[in-house]
Amino acid sequence: MTHLRDEILKENPDFAGRVVDVEQATLFLRAWLMGKGWNESLRALGYMKTHHAGQTRKDGQPYIIHPLMMVSHAMSINDENITDDLIATLLLHDLREDAHVSIAEMPFNGRIKNGVKYMSLIRFDDESKYELKKRYYNELLESKEATIGKGFDRYNNLTTMSASFPEEKVRKNVVETDMLLLPTLKKAEELWPEASNLLHLLRTSIRGINDVYALAYRVQLRDANFVNVKDAKDYSELLTQAV
Repeated sequence: MTHLRDEILKENPDFAGRVVDVEQATLFLRAWLMGKGWNESLRALGYMKTHHAGQTRKDGQPYIIHPLMMVSHAMSINDENITDDLIATLLLHDLREDAHVSIAEMPFNGRIKNGVKYMSLIRFDDESKYELKKRYYNELLESKEATIGKGFDRYNNLTTMSASFPEEKVRKNVVETDMLLLPTLKKAEELWPEASNLLHLLRTSIRGINDVYALAYRVQLRDANFVNVKDAKDYSELLTQAV
């Protein structure tokens, strides 16, 4: 079977190697943050660049493009929940997981550090994938910055994964988004009513893209909530469900 990714790259061979101008994006963001007077995010921008230096994404682009694009999505939304703490969390969110920077050594305030902590997917010893994901999505709701941040994180990944992820991983992401992330964002709307408009926008935007992927990759989505998945076998089956 021909993969959608292969078809895209065959018609657009330079797509996977297309590189965003990191310096231009950084200068634009820095100016925007200075205009806002958001000093935590300004410090986070430099800190993130230092600790992600030399790292690349699966499509070969500099790693920092991912947090920069997450922030660009947030910048386009006029909402009181787009704050200095949130932007800093977006910029720093992968440092613990991918750059191995401990939360304790990050020189930022508690809300930002908590946001990074709960956005980080860290597997405990002897923890199954089912247990890891269950804990991760439950704990996201410990931090508003982490929950909103995860929405921007998944939105950005959805917009790029067709040209960088293998077909199996795309399918797993589609199912996980439908089964785990979207219900979590729905719960967050009730938990933080002051952020319900932003959370609803993220949830419906993510669902729309995710549904397109489900059709394109012939993924059969079940209308199931995570709490109804009883064991690791059921979860594994859902993550590979396709017709």
